[in-house]
Amino acid sequence: MKKFTKEEIVRALKSNNPEIIQSIYDETYPNIKAYINSNSGNYHDAQEIIQKGLAYVCKKANNGELVIKKDFGALFFSICKNMWLKDLNRKKKDLKNKPDIKDQFYNEPVTITDPDEMEMFDLFEKHLNKISPKCQKVLRMFFKGISYKDMAILLNTTSEDYLKSLKYKCKKQLKENILNDPYFKKNTFRSN
Repeated sequence: MKKFTKEEIVRALKSNNPEIIQSIYDETYPNIKAYINSNSGNYHDAQEIIQKGLAYVCKKANNGELVIKKDFGALFFSICKNMWLKDLNRKKKDLKNKPDIKDQFYNEPVTITDPDEMEMFDLFEKHLNKISPKCQKVLRMFFKGISYKDMAILLNTTSEDYLKSLKYKCKKQLKENILNDPYFKKNTFRSN
C-alpha cells in the first residue's frame, strides 16, 4: 500500500476516495482472505467481510470515531477478523439451533426388515460405537450428508481439510474393525 498518513486515510474514508480505498483493499485483502479461508470460510465470505469492514471504518471515520494508533492495515485486519469471528459464532449458534441439523448425526431410529441387513447394521453400529467419540461424530455427520463447512462449525474446528483427513482415517479404522470381526468373517452376507 502506498504510504498514506493517518489523516489522509481518515479523510479518504470520509470522502470515499477510490484511490486510497482501493489501496487499502489491495493491501489487506490477501491476509484477510487467508485468515478467513483457514477459519472455515471461503472466497465469498472474505469478500463479504472486507466489504463490511470498509463500510464500518468509513462510518467510524464520518462519525469522528476512527482512531488509528499505529498501522491502519493492522487495525483493519483486526476489525475484519473480529467481524468474521462474530459471524462464525452466529452461524454456529444458528446451526446448532436448527431443528433439522441439531443432533441429527446421533442415533436415529432405523427400520430394516431384511435379517441380513439387520445383522450387518448391528455389526456396523457395534464397531462405530467402539471408535473414538470424535470419529463417531464425524462419521455420523458424514453419513447424514452434512457438509464439511457445517461440520467444522458444529465441532469447533477451523479446518475443513483436517475434517476430511479425519473422516478418511476414521472410516478406514471402522472398515478394518468390521472386516476383522470374527462374526463378519464367518457370515456370508459380507459378500453382498
